[in-house]
Amino acid sequence: MFSTLSSVILISLSAAPAPGEYRREGLSGTLTIVKGKDRGPLTFTLEATGANAHSCSMEGTIEKSTAIVTDADDTRCEIDVAMSKGFVTLGTKTEGCTHWCGARASVDGKYLTPVPACSEVKIKEARNTFKLHGDAREWKLAKKALEPMVGACAPHIGRFELAAIRNDYAMTLHQLGDDAGCLKALEPVSSIAQAVEPAFEAELTRLRKAIESSFRLCGGK
Repeated sequence: MFSTLSSVILISLSAAPAPGEYRREGLSGTLTIVKGKDRGPLTFTLEATGANAHSCSMEGTIEKSTAIVTDADDTRCEIDVAMSKGFVTLGTKTEGCTHWCGARASVDGKYLTPVPACSEVKIKEARNTFKLHGDAREWKLAKKALEPMVGACAPHIGRFELAAIRNDYAMTLHQLGDDAGCLKALEPVSSIAQAVEPAFEAELTRLRKAIESSFRLCGGK
C-alpha cells in the first residue's frame, strides 16, 4: 500500500510547531515532532487511520516553515500546517499525498495535545465508575461519571469507544426520564450506525444493535 520512505513530504507551516506528540481527534492519527540533533531541523512522523482500516504513514524533516521529501519517483506531497494553542491542524494541498495513504484514509484534521484528564486510564476509570453506579441504579451518579467523556474528553476518545459511551449516556438519560435528551445524545452516533466497513463489521454490528435499541426505547421513529 505504501512506497518505501526515502521520501519526504512537503509541509507549509504558518508557524513552526512545537516538538511533541499530537493525536488526531478520535484517536485516528498521531503526529510526532522531534527536535533535530545538533541544531538540525525538526523531524516528524505521521500515522493516521481512516475508514475500513485504511491508513497513512509518512515521515520527514521540517525546516524554515517547510518540510520537503521526495521519493525515488519524485512523488511529492504538500500539507498545510496551522499551529494553534493546544493543537495542530493539517490539510493536504496536493494529490501526491495519496501516495502515502490507503484509499479511504487521509492525514487531514486537527491533532490535539494529549490531556491527562482524558487519558485512556481516566476513560477506563470513568466507565468503571459508571458501571458501578448503573448496576446500583444510581442514575444521577452514573450520568455524572460519563459527562466529561461526552463533553471535553470526546475528541480524545476513539470513535467506536465514544459511540459506546454516548449510547450508555443516552440510556442513562432515559432512566432519568429524559427521552428528549436521550435522542439528542444519540445524534452524533448516527454515522456509526450507517457505516459500511467490512474490517470492523463485528464491532459495528454490536454498536448498531445497541444504538437502535436505545433509539426505540427513547421514542425514536
